Amino acid sequence: MFTLQSATPASMTSVDDSLTLNSSDLPSDWVRAASEAHLYVQTVAKAIAQQNGLDITDPSLYGSQEWYESLTAAISKYADFVEISGDKNVQVNDSTHSGSLNLSAIMGSIMTLYLGPAAAAEWSTLNELLGNASDPGVSDFMNFWWSHVAKSTTDTGLSVGPNVRTDDSQIQWAVCYYSMTHVIDDWRSLFVSSTYEEFDVKAAGLTLTMNYDTYIRYAEEPVQKYLGKDIADKIHTAPVPKATVLGTSRSSRILNAPRPVLDKVQVTRTIQDVNVMDPTGEPMLNGAGIGDITLNGPDVQGLRCGVFTKPRPQVGKKYVVSGTYDDTNLPFKYTLQCRQTGQQSSFAP
Repeated sequence: MFTLQSATPASMTSVDDSLTLNSSDLPSDWVRAASEAHLYVQTVAKAIAQQNGLDITDPSLYGSQEWYESLTAAISKYADFVEISGDKNVQVNDSTHSGSLNLSAIMGSIMTLYLGPAAAAEWSTLNELLGNASDPGVSDFMNFWWSHVAKSTTDTGLSVGPNVRTDDSQIQWAVCYYSMTHVIDDWRSLFVSSTYEEFDVKAAGLTLTMNYDTYIRYAEEPVQKYLGKDIADKIHTAPVPKATVLGTSRSSRILNAPRPVLDKVQVTRTIQDVNVMDPTGEPMLNGAGIGDITLNGPDVQGLRCGVFTKPRPQVGKKYVVSGTYDDTNLPFKYTLQCRQTGQQSSFAP
């Protein structure tokens, strides 16, 4: 029987674009090894996706079946220290609803299909903890993770974990691709009750198992060499608040794995329906602005939009800029600092 107390995860880890829970029975070295394995697989998958002609700078890629297939190929072809021990493709829910739903409960149910009741208990515990916790460190960590995760408005993409320890002392986690018609624009919506008009979720996933001793013996050194500084840049861990908040020859294949080409990721895209909102809530452009945005991966390098009369943006002040991309008609929303202003156009960040 799993309870909220016994299933409290010890920590959360953001690995590139995914968030992973770490069970309390996993030693810190095992958590580190699993995180390196996650990052290695995701990095190889990006290279495979790129080789297949997919745009790894497009956030919608990471909510697609093509990305899930790239991950599967990365594991099967280049990560022989990870075993695919389970494979399911299921329709978890296919109906229209209206009202309020705890998305964490849905994700716990999905994870149960691949990891058993322990995963559901981990997700349920995290939902309770983050729904009530006031720990600024955890909130800052979750804000950091959400601002870096690749996501689109109709697909929340991929869920990883939790990392659990099996009865025969191996590390096991699930990689679950799921699509939702419900729009999620805040990480809190994953863990607290969310209001929606229509909801639909389908999922496919893998159960993955890694032997810690095998990883250390055969794969740790080449994986760390392959990833290099990405380990420090893309793996971040924060402790989960205490339960009191509730009130009570593998190396050659690794080194030969393809890497994504990162010096070609900067793109400029045209934007429309632009609105600029200042901190006081006063809108500018009223959703009628046009312009362009330069992205380096998920990071905004520059944004130019609109013909401003009054009010105008002020240099050095932060604004919420929203609109849609011309090429995909998908919405975006960024908080940016104005660095140049004028009647014809303003620039950020």
